[in-house]
Amino acid sequence: MRRLPVYLLIDTSESMIGIALDSVHAGIKAMMSALRQNPYSLEITYISIITFADKAQQLCSLKDVFTFVVPDLEVSPGTSLGAGLRLLNDCLSREVVKTTSEQKGDYKPIVFILTDGQPTDNWENEAASLRKNHPSAMVYAIGCGDDVDLSVLKQLTDNTYLMEQTTVDTFTKLFVCISASIQSVGSSIGSGDKYDNNVNLTDLAPEVLEKVEEVREIPKGKQRQVFIPCKCQKNKRPYLMRYRLIDGQNYGFVSSHPLNKEFTSEQSKKMPPIPVEELLGDSSCPYCGNTIWGKCACGALLCIPDDQLRNTCPTCGLTLDYSVGSFSTDQTIG
Repeated sequence: MRRLPVYLLIDTSESMIGIALDSVHAGIKAMMSALRQNPYSLEITYISIITFADKAQQLCSLKDVFTFVVPDLEVSPGTSLGAGLRLLNDCLSREVVKTTSEQKGDYKPIVFILTDGQPTDNWENEAASLRKNHPSAMVYAIGCGDDVDLSVLKQLTDNTYLMEQTTVDTFTKLFVCISASIQSVGSSIGSGDKYDNNVNLTDLAPEVLEKVEEVREIPKGKQRQVFIPCKCQKNKRPYLMRYRLIDGQNYGFVSSHPLNKEFTSEQSKKMPPIPVEELLGDSSCPYCGNTIWGKCACGALLCIPDDQLRNTCPTCGLTLDYSVGSFSTDQTIG
């Protein structure tokens, strides 16, 4: 049976933590529910999910809509788009059946790329390889939010879109749009009509998506956001502090996000340390509400009550007296 392969290439860097990644996960679930209601999609559509952060991984190889189970999406530092494109290239070569003189292969694959940041690895050669090896693949690139580098996405495909607002509602509408585009192609195939897998997503969600025609490159300089991994002193659980560039030099505190698991030391050292003098505003531990954080002699960060000098590091167990001072701390970028 000929299949309609659909690949979702999803950015799971730390900048996606919180509403964005939770909404993507919920959106995929809603998309799968909608596809299961369409007899043509149920018969021929196969879905795969690839994520990229500090590395790329295929969470699910091509599975039919009926048996597909939505995997968990884990946050990691970095936006290794190049690694994601390389893995996508490999999966397309390995999983999509090609047409030969003896058999008809799968239908032209559809790829949806979702990212909200700027690549942290070399991606140009991987993009060229993807275009060369799989010219029939229909690639849609969707940039989310105001930190995304649209000039990069535009070099991947002419089908580049911007979703400027990143709310639960906009992500919900985005996946309704993606689901509708897949169903449209599947229905055309199933009914025997001549099909075109190049769908204008703006027609399906004009209030959410804007097709990108011309872009300007983001000026080189300091990254727009930094993310500081920390631990709650009370429950020893990890969390991530988000800071955004506010004046070209300093970063203002935005929010803190619980982490399911702690970043490794290697992941936390992807970027050079940042002086704490550049981090402005009171932070807040998402677990206990402490608004101060400090650095242990072991190098780990921990939240600290504002009325308590002696504190125990939740990472190494060392108890020390803490005082106000200057230091640099590891950051990550997504």
